[in-house]
Amino acid sequence: MGWAGYNAGINVSVRQTDGTVTVTHNGCEIGQGINTKVVQTVANQLNIGLDLIRCTATGTDKVANGGVTGGSGTSEVVCQAAVNACKVLTDRLAPYVTAQINNNSNNSNNTSTRTKYSVSTSITTKTSTKTADWIALLASLPTEVSLNSQGWYSPTENPNKEPFQYFVYGACVSEIELLTLTGEVHVLSSEIVYDCGVSLNPAIDIGQIEGALVMGLGYFLQEHVQYDTKTANLDTIGTWEYKPPNAQDVPSIFNVTLLPNLYNKNGILGSKATGEPPYILANSIFFATKMAIDSSRNMNNNSNGNTRQIYQQLACPMTVDIRQQA
Repeated sequence: MGWAGYNAGINVSVRQTDGTVTVTHNGCEIGQGINTKVVQTVANQLNIGLDLIRCTATGTDKVANGGVTGGSGTSEVVCQAAVNACKVLTDRLAPYVTAQINNNSNNSNNTSTRTKYSVSTSITTKTSTKTADWIALLASLPTEVSLNSQGWYSPTENPNKEPFQYFVYGACVSEIELLTLTGEVHVLSSEIVYDCGVSLNPAIDIGQIEGALVMGLGYFLQEHVQYDTKTANLDTIGTWEYKPPNAQDVPSIFNVTLLPNLYNKNGILGSKATGEPPYILANSIFFATKMAIDSSRNMNNNSNGNTRQIYQQLACPMTVDIRQQA
């Protein structure tokens, strides 16, 4: 994975009266969970509850000059932009936090009555903060303190100066059942182990990994695009001819394990990307199907007294008609 060439921008605005935070960024939420990850990052950096933060719709009238959403890196770079924006805010609030703590210390010897909100604490130990403490801090601020900040992250090259900022690792073992008379395939099980660093959100990342495998299954076994050789018109214009995966194609046993305690020092907040990287793990289903075909052919070949192993090149996608003919 690399970040060079990404443009990530974010606006963070805090309402002083109730402590709510409005976040707008340039990434497009297309099911990959970017809004949730950004909200979690802001909550983490400001040390406040998720219920105080709202992510508004993306628009170039709100964040201009943002980059594309793609390549599996947008969620990461936008989260880094969120970290940058929150640092602007926390640096701006730091003197008032210190002043408020000193004031409370002078007015009372009972430490339990002191304001618990601390900018430094929110960044280092991530101690949870009560909403009342956050609102009390905001109420103590003079009106000239801006509670709006912008974050931008747009590296011209990867921070580590290498072609890739880091590598993503994964493994998958799949077991399939092949009906040789028709070519139909049933994926009995797929077991995935994935290196996600420290996941920004395990539920989202596991869903992305599962979705990538099923999408790859369609690429390897089902989705064959065909054009008319004379007119160049698309022949596979609907699901009658073009077969994307559906519910019955999902592996009957489908487990994803994220490797624990693998902080990625070259990543953003210790994480690694999901989305496209686990797509390649679907080749386990392709090769399991090929092994089943080879096994069936060799079994039939041996029954005829011929012990020579048969090798054959199979097209990708290996659609049901190709499997049946093989």
